[in-house]
Amino acid sequence: MEAVRTWIVTDDVLVRHGLTSLLASRAELHLVDADESQEFELGTEGREGASQPIVLLDGALSDAMEPLRDWTERGFAVVTLIADVAGTEEARAAGARGVVSRDAPVERLVAAILAVSQGLTVTDPQFAPSATSGRPAREARATDYDPLDEPLTPRESEVLQLLAEGLANKQVAGRLGISEHTAKFHVNSILGKLGVQSRSEAIVRAARLGLIAL
Repeated sequence: MEAVRTWIVTDDVLVRHGLTSLLASRAELHLVDADESQEFELGTEGREGASQPIVLLDGALSDAMEPLRDWTERGFAVVTLIADVAGTEEARAAGARGVVSRDAPVERLVAAILAVSQGLTVTDPQFAPSATSGRPAREARATDYDPLDEPLTPRESEVLQLLAEGLANKQVAGRLGISEHTAKFHVNSILGKLGVQSRSEAIVRAARLGLIAL
């Protein structure tokens, strides 16, 4: 799986530094550098043969909806970080394909970026109930997904949803009242059944299959 180019857009130096520190080491992502970002700012194509990056937009920008509309009108898929559920509908109306809490764990943020890169629309689970007014929290643009050869057990489904919330194995174990070894066993079983190599890939595939809501 090719690393997804990700362009951090914010006017807050501390936020940029924090997001860069969180995401720079993730093999699934390639952070757009200064030269690349300048090419996109100028409206040029960027690296030859490469797709446009996912824009990771800081929703705390002054009048953040205006730049969000600008990016989407230029054809970029945008994942926006917002502070609370109140901004969800506004972000959706402005064209955001992903809406994630600014406090979301890194696994959830990475999963959202990967999901959007695959053509999915995602909403942070903590915003989904009020933000969607009863509608599904995720919408797939494609419907042709291969079913699992072996279905997940009820316990594996519980573990998978906790992975989507960004919990580590130790936290999963504590939440479910099981040992960390057992939690790790379930995670490995989930990865095998989904045919993926990492937790982030598992979350994206599970979302595509409708097994979880992002």
